[in-house]
Amino acid sequence: MKLETPAWRRALCCLLLPFALAAAKPPSHRGHGVLLELREHGQVLLIRHQAIPGFMPAMTMTFELSDPKLARGLKPGQAVEFTLTKHGNFWPITALRPAPGPMAQPTAPPR
Repeated sequence: MKLETPAWRRALCCLLLPFALAAAKPPSHRGHGVLLELREHGQVLLIRHQAIPGFMPAMTMTFELSDPKLARGLKPGQAVEFTLTKHGNFWPITALRPAPGPMAQPTAPPR
């Protein structure tokens, strides 16, 4: 009894594997900005960010964190790099770190 997989099945798996892997990984976007405020016990950040190509223009807005521990040690005025990852209809920050460069002077957030 021969247990070898037919060549056409192996070829089909090789063709479909990249699509299956892409479907399994939620979309994400990387951003760069300045942390202006930590809100709600560090669970929400106000960030003035540069344009995120293919996703949103430059603006100042709040972002929820997937884990409040991500903001540990960050201070208003710090430049930050962050990753937004889609979870349902939300785009929380799933990765966050200080960016190289000098501290910026935070401006008063719009009210």
